[in-house]
Amino acid sequence: VTFSLYASLFLRTGWEELPKFLPTMNRFLVLFLFLRLGAFVLLGVYDIIWRFISATDSVRLLKAVALSTLLIVATTYLVDIGHLPRATFLIDFCLAFISLAGIRFAYRLFLEQSSERKISANGRVTLIYGAGTNGRTLANRFTTDYSIGFKFIGFIDDDPKKVGRTIAGGKVLGSRKDLPDILKNFGV
Repeated sequence: VTFSLYASLFLRTGWEELPKFLPTMNRFLVLFLFLRLGAFVLLGVYDIIWRFISATDSVRLLKAVALSTLLIVATTYLVDIGHLPRATFLIDFCLAFISLAGIRFAYRLFLEQSSERKISANGRVTLIYGAGTNGRTLANRFTTDYSIGFKFIGFIDDDPKKVGRTIAGGKVLGSRKDLPDILKNFGV
């Protein structure tokens, strides 16, 4: 959070003008952090379990960063501590969201990759019949929870529009009529 504020100031001003604005940024910093962290608590960002971050959670994070940025900009008009370039706050909004979301998605990917390695080594080869909502949910569970013991290899679905497509990381390998060949080819 602190990094994004200073990095945005640097990106806006460059090396030459940065020393001119650093004292003002240092005076604002505690207030900025209070507003940003307050918005995060208010919107429940700290309640999210980052291992399971979803699009909905990302939107919550985006709203929290946007709210905190609006509060920070409003505060610069209400409290006379000094002047900072206004573009700094827009850059900060982008940097804060990208870095916070990026770190959380990277953590999720790391956990899923380690789970996937354990599944590949020990999992029972499994197909899921049906590539709809429930099939996708089951596939997500199989690929993220190695304790279940299933190695998900793909879907079987009778909808010809889905055959050959990828859903939840698994390919729709064919329909019911293709099942004997698929079972033989994949050793299910």
